[in-house]
Amino acid sequence: MREIALGPDSFAELRSPGGASKGQTYALGESGSLAWMRVGDRDPVEIDGDVVRQERTYAAVLGLRFARPEPGDRLEIESCAPDSCTMAFVPRGGQTLWIDVDRKTNAPVSLQWIDAHRAVQSCGALTWTDDRSAIASAVCTAIVDHLGSTTITWKLEERLIASAVPAWAHVSRGDVRPLIEPLAPAEFAIADPSQRVLVPVSVGAAAPMDLVVDSGSSMTILTHRLANAMGVVAAPDAPVHVRPPWLPEDTYDSVLVDRMTIGTLELHGVPALVVHDDAPFSGSEAGLLGTDVFAHYVVDVDSPERTLRIWPRDVFQAPAGAVRLRGGDQRGSVTVGGAVDEIGPMALVLDTGAPINVIVGGSRMHVLHPRERGNDASLTWAEQDVSPDYLTEVGGLHFGPFGFPKMPAYSRDRQNDRLFGPLADGGALVGMGILRHFRIAFDLRAGFVHVVPGASYRVLRRLGVEIDDRDGVATITRVVGQDRAWRPTFREGDVVRAVNGRSVGLRADALSALASARGPTVEIAFERSGNPATRTITIGED
Repeated sequence: MREIALGPDSFAELRSPGGASKGQTYALGESGSLAWMRVGDRDPVEIDGDVVRQERTYAAVLGLRFARPEPGDRLEIESCAPDSCTMAFVPRGGQTLWIDVDRKTNAPVSLQWIDAHRAVQSCGALTWTDDRSAIASAVCTAIVDHLGSTTITWKLEERLIASAVPAWAHVSRGDVRPLIEPLAPAEFAIADPSQRVLVPVSVGAAAPMDLVVDSGSSMTILTHRLANAMGVVAAPDAPVHVRPPWLPEDTYDSVLVDRMTIGTLELHGVPALVVHDDAPFSGSEAGLLGTDVFAHYVVDVDSPERTLRIWPRDVFQAPAGAVRLRGGDQRGSVTVGGAVDEIGPMALVLDTGAPINVIVGGSRMHVLHPRERGNDASLTWAEQDVSPDYLTEVGGLHFGPFGFPKMPAYSRDRQNDRLFGPLADGGALVGMGILRHFRIAFDLRAGFVHVVPGASYRVLRRLGVEIDDRDGVATITRVVGQDRAWRPTFREGDVVRAVNGRSVGLRADALSALASARGPTVEIAFERSGNPATRTITIGED
């Protein structure tokens, strides 16, 4: 049930779970320049962003504000047919509302808008109060990503003209928890740069739980165990039906979070989606922190320093030596230019939520590197009789100006209708297996990604090896098959002990020493199966 309070310069809405459904009653509103949200008995919070834009659209619908545009609103005739005209109304700071008006009666006959989850919502079969100053009933339908629709019929039960504001609709600025712009970044340790980056997030009144920092997800997604917290409430938007490439097909419920805290940062009125099936997020992961939240900040994934920094946009400065790539948000994906050497230029999706090197799509990939017997590799959550994915190898990859040698690569030659964005159009998805070699700062609002190569990238380019910490020592975990004189020298599992006579312990020490080594050769002392050895090898080009 939704109760609405309208004034000349105010709008407030009380949302209550109806019938047998469980949930929390909450209110949202705007009075003058203050937009707010209050859940139950919790303190009201100031809100902005998509929630406010959507509320202004609801006010335009329910308060008929499109009939009385105010300063800052925009109303235009978009098109006309013999029987009706379509008008586009944009309330100040709101979303576009399209109104079909009957040319004979001058009365609106239908309304359409696009909600926060890109669902097309429309209301028709409009009836009016006797004085025609308010909509008495409507049949509203939401079409979700061409996959289906939901229909809601609503009716105005009672309409009162009152001078007093209902208690639930009244807030004073002094009682509202304000939005405060932070002055410094929130910093978090990255446990393993080759895996998913996790960040502790407090949602509503819940204790902090780990969300995956996922530049491959356009929306923030929560598990049921996290969404049951006080302060997480059902939104009126239609459910979102999804068919992700590697997760189960599911329907996600729309919710609002009154307060989301990420270290020293706090967001208010955050839209999110809640999965029906928690199983893919078992363990410590309680959901995904998507690019909808990224866009509020600059998200700085510094894998070489094992540090995640989330910067206020006004505070962030690009790191010295950074390469700035145009990082457009294409259909919900952070996308930059790149290439697979034997295929050619393509768009690359940067996915911090994928603990892999690369997935390459498109028919040319399937022709040059087809599925062969024995190379099935299931990346999907649910086991299937025949995996849609397989593992092969590409001859090299370019991520912007940064080149990589031969590497393992996944591809998919079945269920391609579940792929998204550039990956569905013959592009590639680059995961943390590659991104871990860089410091990458995502400034999505500006449309850029700032990239600084780390020591591990230089070592891979110069020596053709990757080094990780295994059992507390710097261990070679990959040797690139290139035609160099030193190729037979190393094997996976070799432990690096010294570089040019300087002892090294962990991965960071070994990478720093190898990346800074000068001259045409470098001397490396290592241990293989407990046996010490020393080799002098030729350094390749950076």
